[in-house]
Amino acid sequence: MNKFEKIFSKYEQTGSERAILDTAHDVVSRVDKERRVVEVTASFDKIVKKQTLYAIEENLRAAYDLAVVRILPRYKSELWSPSYIPEVMLELNRVGAISRGFFNEYDFSLEDNKISIKISWNNGGIELLYSAKTNEIISNIIFSEFGLRFEVELTQEGEYRETMPQIAEQIAEMEKIARQQQRDMERSMSVRPTEDKPPEEDKFSNFEHISTLNNSDVRVENEGGVWHIGGKHFDISSPEFIIGDEFDIVNPTPIRNILGPQKNLVVFGEVFGVETKETRRGDKLILTFAVTDKDSSIYIKMAQSKEQLEPYLQNIKDGMTVIIKGYSKIDTFDNEPILVPSAVAKISQKYRMDTAEEKRVELHCHTQMSQMDAIIAPADLVKLAHSWGHKAVAITDHGNVQAYPLAMSAAAKLGMKVIYGIENYYVDDTARVLFGDSLDEYMSTPFDGEYCVFDIETTGLSVQNCNITEIGAVLMKGNEVIDRFNTFSNPGEPIPGNITELTGITDEMVADAPDNETAVREFLKFAGKRILVAHNASFDISFIRKVAQTYRIEFTNPYMDTVAMSRYVNPELTRHKLDVLAKYFNLEEFNHHRACDDAEILSKILVCLFKKLREEGASNIREMQQLMSERADPLKLRPYHQILLV
Repeated sequence: MNKFEKIFSKYEQTGSERAILDTAHDVVSRVDKERRVVEVTASFDKIVKKQTLYAIEENLRAAYDLAVVRILPRYKSELWSPSYIPEVMLELNRVGAISRGFFNEYDFSLEDNKISIKISWNNGGIELLYSAKTNEIISNIIFSEFGLRFEVELTQEGEYRETMPQIAEQIAEMEKIARQQQRDMERSMSVRPTEDKPPEEDKFSNFEHISTLNNSDVRVENEGGVWHIGGKHFDISSPEFIIGDEFDIVNPTPIRNILGPQKNLVVFGEVFGVETKETRRGDKLILTFAVTDKDSSIYIKMAQSKEQLEPYLQNIKDGMTVIIKGYSKIDTFDNEPILVPSAVAKISQKYRMDTAEEKRVELHCHTQMSQMDAIIAPADLVKLAHSWGHKAVAITDHGNVQAYPLAMSAAAKLGMKVIYGIENYYVDDTARVLFGDSLDEYMSTPFDGEYCVFDIETTGLSVQNCNITEIGAVLMKGNEVIDRFNTFSNPGEPIPGNITELTGITDEMVADAPDNETAVREFLKFAGKRILVAHNASFDISFIRKVAQTYRIEFTNPYMDTVAMSRYVNPELTRHKLDVLAKYFNLEEFNHHRACDDAEILSKILVCLFKKLREEGASNIREMQQLMSERADPLKLRPYHQILLV
């Protein structure tokens, strides 16, 4: 028996899990009873993949109905190599709340004791990561697992705006949520020590060292005839004694606390797993069933004649709630405690109820048919809604309708209405490049028509909390630049240091510049009614629109996104950043992340994109959009969710 079996004695390890856990040594376990969190620190002589450990954690968590199980591995320093960094990033995504999504694409280098990680984010992304001490978290993960300390540097590589165009409208809310998650994370045990010394004792003030998960206290309370034991509420107001003599329902023992032979037990639980089979001789029946209080479970095994077992065969059914009086002993076959009953009473449970006078109808429910998104069975969902007095319930599983027959059967028995639905996946296969209102008058604009190509620089990612520092634009006609516009803009706030480092724009440079209202008014006057063109246009447009709405400036220009154009025109490219396209089209080097220079180079990229589109037979916006729609591959487009109800 390995140490994990001693701690999680009721969990049956698979062969592959046992092969890994058998090698664990120096195993130390702690439990936070209040939050139902278990942490196990273990040393391994070989590297164990994070996904493997995560799968074991989830299996243990589910088996014991815990909130969280964490296995924190420790390795000898000789096992460290740069190839382990992807494993570190997996752990970072789990413990570093703010970092999630930032490291979907990254490059790293290791020199001496310094790890440099480059990500495709800017405009505040790096600042946000440093404010969350993400570099320290990465360093601490390595130190925690290998005892090695590295300096970690985070830098941006290219443009965030091309990777996540939708984030500009949502980043403010993300920052708020992420910081709260960060505070929660820092209070949890998964935060590694930040110094080259053992963690302070009070860091684990909520944790108690344990040798087995089964010796901790569990809630046992009696409130007006309703006992709260484990994860269930048992109503003993009207017990029905179905087997044996009546007995006093006092001093119940939580199943978790039955560790060996004990006398005079009174155990509450819900019955499951009822099975019978004959002995080899055929002279007796073996009856096996289990009871659970949703905290722990225990088996009842009896081998007697059919006549002796008749009361149990007639009365014990799956799903019923019982109180069992008896004693426990160690089963010689499984070497586990089992319960030997002398009397059984049938009782009921108290369930959570909907006390609202006017019941709602839930229109968006997942069942266990939605993988990794719900665990309730379709029939149980229908029964639960019915027990709450709901007239109907909608089932909208992810991308499948497998719950329908089971839900229909349960609903027919209860007289319940099921609203059949699905959470569908769909893509925008129109492959739009031009966005805005009243587009018809612009669809015939030829490629050699007039366009306003522009770019902006800002103090950060959030359109809600950040402001514009520079606007650069050029007017194009006949594929030639005919006019230029450039202005700094005073954002009304200090420019963060990482933004200054990225763009070269300082507080002094914008001190006497026009404010955002004036700058946007001047820019829109320069653009006139022309189509606006930007690289990942939704980001730039969101800032222009915000200022226009705030100061009631008329803004009706349609806008075109060169990222979407490039994805169609240049399918051989995996990345479509501005500098990548400039290099691809053999254009000159430029001062990246300055609005005036970015707008200038984008105008040249636009000419190259139009040239390739002409070669495919398009000459104006309408023909381009039609061409792109016809050849759009739905499997390569970003999917969205859509709730459909019948």
